[in-house]
Amino acid sequence: MNKPVKVLLVEDSEDDAKLALRALRNGGFDPTSRRVQTAADLETTLAQEDWDAVISDFRMPGFSGTDALRIFRSTGLDIPFILISGTVGEETAVAAMKAGASDYVMKKSLARLAPALERELNETKMRAAHRRDQRNLIESEKRFQQLAESISDVFFLQNLDSSQIYYVSPAYEQIWGRTCESLYANPASWADSIHPDDLDHAFTKFKEGRNTGFDYEFRIVRPDGEIRWIHVRGFPILDDAGVPYRTAGVASDITQRKQAAEELRRSESLKGAILESSLDCLITIDHEGKIVEFNPAAEATFGFTREQALGKAMVDLIVPPRLRDAHRRGFAHYLATGKGPILGKRLELEAIRADGTEFPIELTIAALGGTSTPMFTGFIRDITARKRASDDLRESERRFSDVLGNVEMVSVMLDREARITYCNEFLLRLTGWRHEEVIGRNWFELFIPPETNDAKDKFAALLANLPEAWHHDNQILTRSGERRFIHWNNSILRSGAGDVVGTASIGEDVTERKMADEVLKIRAAELERFHRLSVGRELQMIELKKQINELAKQAGEKPPYDLAFLSPEPVRTNSGHEKIS
Repeated sequence: MNKPVKVLLVEDSEDDAKLALRALRNGGFDPTSRRVQTAADLETTLAQEDWDAVISDFRMPGFSGTDALRIFRSTGLDIPFILISGTVGEETAVAAMKAGASDYVMKKSLARLAPALERELNETKMRAAHRRDQRNLIESEKRFQQLAESISDVFFLQNLDSSQIYYVSPAYEQIWGRTCESLYANPASWADSIHPDDLDHAFTKFKEGRNTGFDYEFRIVRPDGEIRWIHVRGFPILDDAGVPYRTAGVASDITQRKQAAEELRRSESLKGAILESSLDCLITIDHEGKIVEFNPAAEATFGFTREQALGKAMVDLIVPPRLRDAHRRGFAHYLATGKGPILGKRLELEAIRADGTEFPIELTIAALGGTSTPMFTGFIRDITARKRASDDLRESERRFSDVLGNVEMVSVMLDREARITYCNEFLLRLTGWRHEEVIGRNWFELFIPPETNDAKDKFAALLANLPEAWHHDNQILTRSGERRFIHWNNSILRSGAGDVVGTASIGEDVTERKMADEVLKIRAAELERFHRLSVGRELQMIELKKQINELAKQAGEKPPYDLAFLSPEPVRTNSGHEKIS
């Protein structure tokens, strides 16, 4: 079966045009053609229709093959242009070829026309494929650059002995605190930044794995003295002979993960083990929702190999069945409108592993620009451990609240600005406030009488953890203005890093006890006054009786009052004599 071909003939002779078409049919083609014979017709036809090839006579009245070639070249089309003539010499033919003609066929050798067209059509296809490959390469490089610049990890490419850096992503400047240009100029500065205690370990791991791959952690020292933890993974790049000649890798700043793990171990010990944070997954999909990139972290998290994932619809691979319809609707809406409410936002969703188990993830989606069709990259983190820790914390807080809510004592927590962050039900019942009216309010403005001048000083002393502030009494105001006396036992609250973040206080309502003490003091004062008055009158009576007895003695009469009890008690001495004491 002959191959179809659409040919534009530039020819003033209809008979010569028929001869050319017959030669094409004899050579295995099934041509569809149109004949033009003026420059204007040629320009119009080339602009209005697509053609597989142009075949032009070299000599025509008022219009030559050279003119036709010039018009053809101005269109920028990459299709065969073959000249046919019966009189042109070899020198003219060479000049036409240099001007851009694909080939030159003599009319007496039209049998060469079909093979020449076949050859030129094949070369045209090869050039088109090459241009397509070049476009794909440029787009791939753009996607890589966008990915490298949009994530927090550092991508790098170097030779095997690290003496030359071919590429390092911009995240290097943020993590290392040094410019990319300085690393290009001095690749040894990469090693110079490694913490002295980790240098031997890092060099050993790199040398052991540069031909097979490496994965290790170390610390760096930034120019400002800050120390950061780095997790680096690398693999060798092989030449055509299968020999490693370059190393590619990714370095992640895991300082926060390290600090969080250390703080978690110190503060809670979490069953004596430190939970390691998983590295971010990187999944890229095309406009059809099919996976075109699936990094090693995604393999480890989801249980699929990269080969299993590529080309598959992401929604069918990692999205739970109950969420797939919503995902498809959202994806179609973005493709239709260019609007995506979830783009660039951090979301918490559910995903599914290869074994069918579901787990929570943190997801951020970015649309990639500079591509011929829409493409999207998802940055995914497994937050199973974080969710579990959050649930445990809420349960711990619930038990804590239950305990404090059932005791007949005031319990309150304040931050460093004296804002109320927690209070129990007893305080609310005692003062008449509701929970939503109290949380976030300033303690001194809501509960402390304005004339209590030393209250804020005591709070400042407590934040400084001074012993004199651990226990004290003061009044608080209820909603109705009643005053209650509270005896406080105070302590400070610290963060996981050991910083003072607030105070925690438990207080006993001693109002009735204070009132009873006041009544007792009043009664004691009254009794003292009564006692002093009674003793005074008794002394006056004794003095009067003494005077009467003295008058009786002077009159020679017996004293009427016995005042012997006023005489000192006699004391016996060892000699038997009495001694007045």
